[in-house]
Amino acid sequence: MSGTQKLAPRKEQAAQLIAQGFQQAEAARRLGVTKQTVWGWCHEPGFLERVEFLTSGGADEQATEVLE
Repeated sequence: MSGTQKLAPRKEQAAQLIAQGFQQAEAARRLGVTKQTVWGWCHEPGFLERVEFLTSGGADEQATEVLE
């Protein structure tokens, strides 16, 4: 993950869901964690950086680099 720190698997899934536009409560439900857990993650700098990376198209650029 260029430019971002590696997240634990559930945090990564939550970041992807949030980046896709899901509400925190829905992300929590899908992941089997509490809304408070996702809320806490959303206030961590590394998590916020990952969501920003995913929403800015950084993941698409990274995938292209890997395939080249």
